[in-house]
Amino acid sequence: MPLAEAPRVLGFVYGLIVVLVVPYLLIRGKLTVPIRLMIIAGALLSGIILFAPMTPFFFLAGLYQVKQFNAPLFAVIGAFSFFIVAALVLGRSFCGYACPIGAIQELPYYIPVRKWMLRQSSLLLIFRGILVSVCIVLALLMVIYLFAINFLLMRGVRDIFLLSAMSIPVLLFMVLVVFSAVLYRPFCRFACPYGALMSIAAWNSLFRISRTSACIGCGRCEGVCPTGETLPGHQGNECYLCGRCIDVCPVDGGIAYIRRNTKK
Repeated sequence: MPLAEAPRVLGFVYGLIVVLVVPYLLIRGKLTVPIRLMIIAGALLSGIILFAPMTPFFFLAGLYQVKQFNAPLFAVIGAFSFFIVAALVLGRSFCGYACPIGAIQELPYYIPVRKWMLRQSSLLLIFRGILVSVCIVLALLMVIYLFAINFLLMRGVRDIFLLSAMSIPVLLFMVLVVFSAVLYRPFCRFACPYGALMSIAAWNSLFRISRTSACIGCGRCEGVCPTGETLPGHQGNECYLCGRCIDVCPVDGGIAYIRRNTKK
C-alpha cells in the first residue's frame, strides 16, 4: 500500500525538480536513454509510493474537493499553475517525465514491437479542446467529482496506484497500458484533461526540440517521432520531449532542444 502518512507535498517537490532538470539535461545533451528511463521509473514509483498529487486524478478531484490535498485552495491552484507556466516556457517536461500516469504508458512504448504512429491532427486538437471545455464547465457546476472519480478509466488509474484489488476499471486501464506498447500514450493524448491544458500551454513554447541549420533533411526524426511533432509546420504542443528524434539524428546538433527561432 502507498505510504498513507507521507506528505503529499513530496509529489509536488519531485515534479518541480523533474520539470526543471529535464530541460537542463536536454540543453546539455545529457538526457541519454538510461537517464530518461531512470527519471520515468522515479515518476512511476512516486505514483505507487505516494500516489503523487500531480497525477490528473488529483487535479480533477482538487477542482471539486480541495481537502484531497490537505492544502488551501490557493496552494493547489498555485502548484498546478506553476506546471502550466513551465509548459509555456520549457515545453511538456511535466507530462513527459514527472507524471506517474504518463510514466506507466511511456515504459511499454520502449518494447520493440511494431508501432501505430497516430500523428497530431486537427481532429485530435478539436477533441482535446472539447475535453478541456467540458471539464471546466463540470468543475464550475461542482459536479466534476461525480464525473471524474467515477469515470472508469480514471477509477482504474486510482486503483492501480493505490494497489487496490482487481476490478473492471483496473482491467480497463491495464489494457490501455498494454496498448501503450503500440500506440504512444493513449490516455495522455485522448483522455487526460490536464494533459490537454498542458498541450495548449506548450503551443509555441519558448524552448522546444527543433531542427537546426545543421539538419540535412534525412527524415529519420520523422520516422521515429510517435506524435509527428518533427514534421514541418507542427508547433510542438504534442511533443513530450522523449528525445527519440535526437537519438536517431545522424548529424551532431541537427535537431536539438533550443530556444524558439534559434538556429545553431
